[in-house]
Amino acid sequence: MSWIPPVIPRGAVSYLFEAGGKRIACTGDLIYGEGHILDLYSLQDAIPSVKEDGYHGWAARAGDLVASLRKIAEWKPDLLMPARGPVIRDPGAAIDVLIRRLQRVFASHFAIDALRWYRGDEKIRAMAARVLGDQPVQWMPMAAKLEEKLPEWIIPITNSRLIVSRTGAAFLVDCGNRRVVSEVERLQREGKIRQLDGIYITHYHDDHTDMAQAMADDFHCPVYSCREMRDILWRPQAYRMPCLTPNAIHSLRPMEKGAKQRWHEFEFTYSYYPGQTLYHGALVAKRNDGQTVVFVGDSFTPSGIDDYCLLNRNFLAPEKGFLDCLRDIRKLTGEYLLINQHGVRRSGSLQPSSVS
Repeated sequence: MSWIPPVIPRGAVSYLFEAGGKRIACTGDLIYGEGHILDLYSLQDAIPSVKEDGYHGWAARAGDLVASLRKIAEWKPDLLMPARGPVIRDPGAAIDVLIRRLQRVFASHFAIDALRWYRGDEKIRAMAARVLGDQPVQWMPMAAKLEEKLPEWIIPITNSRLIVSRTGAAFLVDCGNRRVVSEVERLQREGKIRQLDGIYITHYHDDHTDMAQAMADDFHCPVYSCREMRDILWRPQAYRMPCLTPNAIHSLRPMEKGAKQRWHEFEFTYSYYPGQTLYHGALVAKRNDGQTVVFVGDSFTPSGIDDYCLLNRNFLAPEKGFLDCLRDIRKLTGEYLLINQHGVRRSGSLQPSSVS
């Protein structure tokens, strides 16, 4: 997976000088007004100290930002002159407010960080300590997990899932690498599936989309997605987003939120699901016997929400973010499984969230 670096580069400097009997600090974009910063997106970066790459380095530069703010505060300036915004006439108070705000943001983020599920507690503690210091992380309790095998009608293939009907027809969720194509072809050769009827894309990331059109061409089947992803899948070259596939999907059938489709013994319900990224959907597959699975892409893990790359454009606003996703889940009735596309352990057993 590739990611795009933030617009504001590393290595900014502040200039400290005295003039007219006052100590003045020219701080660039280090701080704005009374305890604000211009944006969080530009803080995304790699964290070499914990061997974390840029894509997973949520607001990585915030640790350096806090350290820089403290250095400025120790100099006890009378005025701060940022590159943009008003002159700050009470530097100590403004810096204190900004540090406290950043720490609150980080405390809430790491409490529900999906990366804890993938990386473990110690690594997340080390990442959090760069801003929180000795403050403990108040973890969200881990969600209940399915320890036994998946339902027999779901076959996991890397970070894809193959739904298999009693008729032998199959429907694929995500297709990001050659191994998925090879495995579906093998299953067909061995008579375990008859044909592939369609492909659903949960979100635009390359590890879920790279081979989707090639697979669709091989099996002469359509590719489905939520309507909101239509343009980024049709013409990815027009976007500047992390982990963007170069392979356009031209046999796309965009589906409106709430649209239902009958497929053999299943009812599919399509949804816009802007969790991990603004360009994200979900698929509810309900079998005639009531077994229900919600394919949530990369939006959730047992430890929380998947938002460790700010440049994915993920939001908490009710109408376009994680809160809306959670509300959709609450509307479901009966027992069902939430399946994250990266939920397969190396042993082959799946560990999705279980919600009833």
